[in-house]
Amino acid sequence: MNSFLSILKETADLPGKKNIRLHELEYLWETAKQFEINRIIESGTYYGLTAIRLNKLYPECSVYTFEIRKERWRKIPKEHLGKNIYFKHGELINSINLVTSDSLVVIDGPKRERAINLARKCAKIVPIVGIHDMLEYEYLLKKTFVDYRMCGVLAVVTLKKDVIFPC
Repeated sequence: MNSFLSILKETADLPGKKNIRLHELEYLWETAKQFEINRIIESGTYYGLTAIRLNKLYPECSVYTFEIRKERWRKIPKEHLGKNIYFKHGELINSINLVTSDSLVVIDGPKRERAINLARKCAKIVPIVGIHDMLEYEYLLKKTFVDYRMCGVLAVVTLKKDVIFPC
């Protein structure tokens, strides 16, 4: 794993204002350190900045990123793409078999209840799932998951009882 600060410097000028914010991604990364991560699964590529950053944080891992709008991929800066990033057209729910127990799952699309339903399916397989844009749905997080923490609008959720969240 690379240091978060070095990733921040390398990717500071890349486009992607609607991606997961750096402090949210750092919180997810800090939480995930307690697990052995060998695969990254992202749902909602948008402009690819989160996939690029996750690939730099976990250079030994394959990053599978799903997007339903294929035209988004043309806007991704190709010079920043690692050899382990795989773009998938469609929705993660249709390729749930890619999610393994050593995966880190990040959901930034679909949104709302569909995101929570996808996260619940993934959380049955992996220890934690990050779901973006969840602040107004916190009441559903309480009903759905054993535990969760909010960082900005990113929820880190789990169905397990032994996950240690950073302060």
